[in-house]
Parts: sequence; C-alpha cells; structure tokens
Amino acid sequence: FRNSDFSFNTPSEVSEKFQPVAKLHVPFPISWADEERDLTAWLGNELQDEAFDKLYKLEEKVMDCGDSFIQKDWEYLQTSDHFYYMCTKWFSDGDVHKYFNPYGSPYEAFINYMNVLSDFEIRVEDCIAQKGEYLPEEYKEYLPNEYKEYLPAKSAGKAKQNFKKDSKAVKKTSGALIFDRLLDLTDSELKEFLKKFDKETIFSAFYNADEKLKGKIRKNISKQMSQRLDRFNPKKSKISKKLIENAKQRVRYRIKKDIIL
Repeated sequence: FRNSDFSFNTPSEVSEKFQPVAKLHVPFPISWADEERDLTAWLGNELQDEAFDKLYKLEEKVMDCGDSFIQKDWEYLQTSDHFYYMCTKWFSDGDVHKYFNPYGSPYEAFINYMNVLSDFEIRVEDCIAQKGEYLPEEYKEYLPNEYKEYLPAKSAGKAKQNFKKDSKAVKKTSGALIFDRLLDLTDSELKEFLKKFDKETIFSAFYNADEKLKGKIRKNISKQMSQRLDRFNPKKSKISKKLIENAKQRVRYRIKKDIIL
C-alpha cells in the first residue's frame, strides 16, 4: 500500500485537496440500513415515533435542571440502538433486526424503553422541583390558590424557600390536577382515552383516585373491570410503589400530550 497511489483521507481533507465538480443533491436523509437506506430502521413505526417524541419533549427540562448525570443519561437514551430494536419490519430486513435485537420482540423493546423513560422523567421532575421550577407555565393556572405562594418568584427569597420546603405537596397536587382534566372529557372521549392503556395500568393509576373521577372511570370501562378497580389493592397484588407511580406517570404523560397540549 505504501508504494501505491492510494491514501487515507477524511472528507474534510479531500475537500481541501480537490475542487468540487458539482453539487451533490441529497433531499432526504440516507443511511446504511435495510433495503430503503433511509431512517425507517429507527423512525418507521408508531412505537418508534412515540418513544422519540417523548424523549425529545424532555429536552428543555433536562437542560434546565443542570444536573450533569441526568444530562448524560439523556444522551444515553438517544442511542439509536434503542429505536432500532423497536423496528417491526418483516422479510429479510426483519431477520437482520431480529438477529441484533436482545429483546424477544419490538414491543418488548418499546415497553422497556418507555418504562425507563418514565423513571427518567420522574428524576428530571424531581430535579426541577428542587430548584423551585416544577410546574410548567401551562399548568400553573390550574394550581389552587393556597399553593401559588410556593411558586418561584422573580425576587426569589422566601417564596422560593417555601416552594422547596413544600415541593412534595405541590407535586402531589399538580398530579391530581392533571388527572382531573379527565373530568372535562365526554364519555366517548374518555373511553377512547382509556383504550390506550392495559387493564393493570388503569387499576394502578386510578385505584385511589377521588370518588368523582373514579365514578367517571367506572362508567366508561366494562362492569368486570369496574369491579376489579374497586377491589384493587396494590399490597395484595404485590405491586410495588414504583410500578404504581410508573402507571400514573404514563397516564399523566398521555393527558399532557393528548388533552392539555
């Protein structure tokens, strides 16, 4: 090789050595993957799109929280392999994806990723709460008056200290307020909304809801599910607090995405 006319060069080195002869027209993203050689290996179905959208909706909060560990984990969550594992292609492309996939199916990859993302979102919210900035602007109008004094003030000082001290109460209240948005839905709208969740998520998220909301939920699920909701007991079912919170977090996320925003 040393005696040949060939050499190794980076693209920038090549551009410095030679004059361009024409423009290269690339109207669409290209990749090495699959027959299409585009981005559909990573962003080609609803699972991938939903995971991708949820991840990047957290960007502003992740940057605001200023925690280097959280920001590093957010970068890890952007690794393209996570989305590659959710690919649902068939035929020869599907075989390749299956070969490189540590999960049993793309759906397992999606569920695992969304659970991790839900936990990560809780970490981000906790981090922001400690800075006195938990509630986004669009939710502040729904906060009861007795809690508004805890919102961070421009003058900082006492209001910010009070908010930090009582951030758990604010957090709990804001979560309940988001759930209360379901009361504004018609029965048909609520039925459609509840179809997005499996039974266990519904039981875990709403078993301890206030009676008004619980009654509306009961009206819009089957009689059998309604009875199970009334009997649901996390301790007897051996469901951890973390799984309960994950279920509530998934419902909150959907309310924010589909109803509020």
